[in-house]
Amino acid sequence: RVVAGFVAILGIGAIALPTGIIASAFIEEAKRRDFVVTWQLLADVPFFQRLMAPRIADLVRVLRPRFAQPGEIIVRKGEDGDSMYIIASGEVEVDLGPGRPAIALGPGQFFGEMALIERAARTATVRASGECKLLELSGRDFHELARQHPELDESIRKIAAERKAASRAASPAAPA
Repeated sequence: RVVAGFVAILGIGAIALPTGIIASAFIEEAKRRDFVVTWQLLADVPFFQRLMAPRIADLVRVLRPRFAQPGEIIVRKGEDGDSMYIIASGEVEVDLGPGRPAIALGPGQFFGEMALIERAARTATVRASGECKLLELSGRDFHELARQHPELDESIRKIAAERKAASRAASPAAPA
């Protein structure tokens, strides 16, 4: 009985050990695949095409993929701005409020940056026009990247300032 029990335990170990190794390798391969897919999506975004590989790798490590269905509200006006989004594919509609025209954004563009820059509530509601693949950058990671890569921060702030100026100009209550 002792020998049989010992042989049974060895048999279970002989099966469990390779299973653990295979599962570990599978998880590692899935992580590599996610990294490559996110890298390819990011490299196709015109805003990031001029970045060097190490900068893109830094971004890929902190970006999280998110998918939105047609009509889904991604962010609501007045919510806390806790992340920004980069559109990898699809299109979103930015609703700035009554009396103001909606703005369509497509692949390579981003939204949600103003709330992060100003550390304020969202100024628009963003809804998916169709199926969208988005890359989400949390506020904490955004501020860390901005600190580490001033050229990226400068580019995002420049686009945000242009959008803010255009938004004020399009507003019916804009001061003269």
